[in-house]
Amino acid sequence: MKSHIIAAFFLLLPFSTLCQTTDSLDGFFGINFGSSKEEALKIMKSKGYKPIVEETDYLGYSDVRFGGRKSYTLLLLFNRDRLFEAEVSFKSDLESKTIDLYKSILEDLEDKYGVGNTYERYDSPYEKGDGYTTTAISVGKAHFNTYWTKLIGGTIQLSINYNHTVELTYQDDEIIEDAISDQKSRRSEDF
Repeated sequence: MKSHIIAAFFLLLPFSTLCQTTDSLDGFFGINFGSSKEEALKIMKSKGYKPIVEETDYLGYSDVRFGGRKSYTLLLLFNRDRLFEAEVSFKSDLESKTIDLYKSILEDLEDKYGVGNTYERYDSPYEKGDGYTTTAISVGKAHFNTYWTKLIGGTIQLSINYNHTVELTYQDDEIIEDAISDQKSRRSEDF
């Protein structure tokens, strides 16, 4: 009996590595989700970065080194003075290299968080492999997205935008709900 249990264990072991990671996502770039704007400013300053935009609900930076790459922009978003989202955008020197940049960042994320859920979709008249992918991206008719949703406490999304920026977003699962609710309340006040 004992040998059957041990044999079953070794038979099932290889399948345990096929699942998306269950790592926790408790912050971004050394800043914990829920941190105040003042705390985030201090951490970013200690890394040598000063915001180019400082508003009540966000901090904006440019040329931040993240993941071994120079970012185009980096935004830290706050709700009720709590960090709930971070967005980093990267831009390739050539539009034709945008997908290569996306795939390179995707590979780095998969090394850390496992394989995400990837979607690649084209709207008519464009199709995958038709030779017009760069044009399709420019007119918003090619969609590249990867999501990591099985992280404890947060979600990561990687995508390509129509302006050929590769966007990397980190979100806290709980505070984002408060931010969405507050945003809906502010919108309804207008009516």
